[in-house]
Amino acid sequence: MLITQAQTVKEAFPFIRQILTDAFKVDAYYFSYPYQGLEQIDKGFREMVWADFSNENDGRWDVHNQTLADRHQFFLVESVLGFYNLIAFTTPGENPDFITIGPFCTHSITDSFFKKIIASAPILQGHVPVLKQFYESLPVVDPDELTAMTSHLVGAFLPQFESAPLKFIRYSKNERFFTENETQVYVFSSEMAENFTKELQALLELIERGHAREAWARMQKLLSSRHISDMTPASKLKTELAGFNTLFFGRMLDTHIPAFSICRLWHTMSQRIQFETKGIALYKLFHEMVRKYCLLSQNHANSECSLLTWKIRLYVEEHFAESLSLQVLADNLGKNASYLSALFKKETGQTVTEYIQKERVRAAVRLFNEGATSVTQVASAVGIPDCCRFSRVFKKYTDITPSQYRKMMRM
Repeated sequence: MLITQAQTVKEAFPFIRQILTDAFKVDAYYFSYPYQGLEQIDKGFREMVWADFSNENDGRWDVHNQTLADRHQFFLVESVLGFYNLIAFTTPGENPDFITIGPFCTHSITDSFFKKIIASAPILQGHVPVLKQFYESLPVVDPDELTAMTSHLVGAFLPQFESAPLKFIRYSKNERFFTENETQVYVFSSEMAENFTKELQALLELIERGHAREAWARMQKLLSSRHISDMTPASKLKTELAGFNTLFFGRMLDTHIPAFSICRLWHTMSQRIQFETKGIALYKLFHEMVRKYCLLSQNHANSECSLLTWKIRLYVEEHFAESLSLQVLADNLGKNASYLSALFKKETGQTVTEYIQKERVRAAVRLFNEGATSVTQVASAVGIPDCCRFSRVFKKYTDITPSQYRKMMRM
């Protein structure tokens, strides 16, 4: 699906907001002139602790220059109170539309952090307990990750935004948010772009071409550079996985692959990420995600299948571990089993049953490669709990038995 100019960021914002919320647990809002409800930017917190504070200025921006009026802008805003917002100006002009994301923290809250904030900001002593509760309610977010994902998401719907400069700015009671920090501008633009974006772009190109092995090698390099392993806390792995899932999704939107297929895969991976709790299983999802997006690219490149055939393939990929048959597929897709079978055979050259078996064998091989030691467990995991039948199916497509393959992998 190619993004057109008619699909504005404002129209796409509910979709963007949902992805950011799923990935980072942050709030996001879209504002248009005359900017009603600006207190949502900080949940009304500044107004609470600063009695004479107001976000409103007769519907106008109180700026010291005209940099907001002539182009798209991207700001990482640090409040003197210690929390952050990401703000993306999506239209130029005197009264631009903008998206605000946050508030969020960049690290866990400590007693020393509170003391520093209280000492540096004009906060009444009676508001200190409120301040603590407020911070404990905020998500902890890596600003590099949030910035990269937001830039990619907005850029997918607004190509001009891809060249929007990122600025780090500080917001205080008197200065508002137009005091730039040049040191931080360098860190969040140059360093992130050269180290992260370059590697990520190479990965996305491999995903788009369907080069699974090379893409996984690149993914491993990226994960290593970000110190991500199977020992990383589950919460961090979930954030990383959600980020990559969204980036892969966005890249696929720029191809001619049917939108249904892309959205279905993105949703499936999102659900897996959300409900998985074990760190090792979450780490393995990186490989599965790369493989499935590459498979999506390969299938599209090698076939001009109908939407129904795409649905069959996706359903099998997602449910091969369950009790699955032609009739089950027909019931779930709302189609006649004979029609479904004939169409799939005509377009792929194989029967639905053969395709299900091949997917199960592929999954079994992957589990053996990852170190699974029990044939019985693998058989059950891929939807063939009968070990004798599993052995026959496995040998049919690999020419060796599961036990032989397992022994070969352990040599």
